[in-house]
Amino acid sequence: GWHLVGVVGVLLGILISPIIGSLATALVVRTVRPITFRLRRKALGGIHLATWMASAAVAFADGTNDGQKAMGIMAVGLSGVGGVFGHGGTGISLGVKIVCATVLALFTVISGRKVIVTVSRGLSKASSIEDLAAQTTSACVIFTAAVVGVPLSTSTVVTASMVGAGLAGRRRHIHWRGVLRIVASWLITVPVCAALSAGVFDVYRTATR
Repeated sequence: GWHLVGVVGVLLGILISPIIGSLATALVVRTVRPITFRLRRKALGGIHLATWMASAAVAFADGTNDGQKAMGIMAVGLSGVGGVFGHGGTGISLGVKIVCATVLALFTVISGRKVIVTVSRGLSKASSIEDLAAQTTSACVIFTAAVVGVPLSTSTVVTASMVGAGLAGRRRHIHWRGVLRIVASWLITVPVCAALSAGVFDVYRTATR
């Protein structure tokens, strides 16, 4: 059966995290932009380095959140076989961790290009400072959720942060068609995945009676 508290917690995390990411990024952009305007052009070169570091932080935070979800699913699926949990039965075994990390990294490299292009070019024409603010805020939100134990969508948080940066800066540069497409995909994927999972489980339960 359902664990109502857990389900509500997950749904709240999915709904609230993009709002926090968007608002926090907008606040950071509005706060930092006047300062960067006073900097010399040479000093702005440090923003690009900081953006690379923030991107690495997003990747790390993504692993801490998505990795936990993947390991949780594997733990549920393989718990009857044994060998999933480490010594004492409380920690995930090293083998499961290695498999999850490898698969996540591999599929990000192989099939992540379209998502990367959509987020980087299909939402807004972000300036360097807007990009840095979005990446930094996303990393903070995702990592905080992982520490607390709230699963969320990394791409959702990053997307909302990019939109928040655009709203705080140049709203006319936001590609609203791309934003609406992504919002529509959010609204569709959650109920569709739930329905498919319920259907597959029902078929499996019927077949194994």
